[in-house]
Amino acid sequence: FLDPFTMDVWVAIIACYTVLTILYLITKHMRMKTSKSEQNNEASFSLHLLTITSVIFTIFLACIYTAQLAPFLAVPTYDLPAYSAEDLARQNKIKYGMVRSGSTETFFRESYFDTYQQMWRTMSQNYEVFTNSNKEGVDRVQRGNGRYAFLMESNSANYLTERKCDLKTSGYGLLNKINYGIGLPLNSENRKSINQALLKLEAEGTMKQLVMKWWKQKREGGACLMVGELHLNKWVSQFVIPIKREKNKT
Repeated sequence: FLDPFTMDVWVAIIACYTVLTILYLITKHMRMKTSKSEQNNEASFSLHLLTITSVIFTIFLACIYTAQLAPFLAVPTYDLPAYSAEDLARQNKIKYGMVRSGSTETFFRESYFDTYQQMWRTMSQNYEVFTNSNKEGVDRVQRGNGRYAFLMESNSANYLTERKCDLKTSGYGLLNKINYGIGLPLNSENRKSINQALLKLEAEGTMKQLVMKWWKQKREGGACLMVGELHLNKWVSQFVIPIKREKNKT
């Protein structure tokens, strides 16, 4: 039950209560020792003010604690033995899959890398690990209690983990880099101007601003930010492995 707040927050809370207690005892002692009516009234007012402040602070703190505690009670945590593609390939407790007949499947099926070949052999022997859509894969991850990993594009994975706090991306590095492109007619006169515009947007930081806007701010983005900040030592039970896709300016 200490997890919703970090250690420095707990220390600050203890310090606040210690200061309030000391001030309360001093004020109460002054009230008992004073003999004049005016000084007694001043001490009584200070005592009541400290009491009200303590109550308000406690209620405010309890509300924050309850709000932060809810995700910890709702999402069970597990010690997962797999955090990368190599870890997944070496273990047999966690099943993993992807969208059936998609580009990710093509990547694994045609890969010459030993780890990916091993993963493809494992998946191809059990077609139940494949899904018909990303949504179906994410739903299976959420129901899997940490025993199913879904392989998907990094952009989609990052978008989901900004909104679904019981999901996280996992893996040291990305599995594959595949470029996005803008389709134009052959020998199009707009090709050069579009390339220049894209380069300018990237150089000015507009691309990063758009990602920040639509991934982390708009449409309930950033919903898991506070949970992530206050819960650094544990991972949630479900995860997806991102596969990188980048924009191609040609």
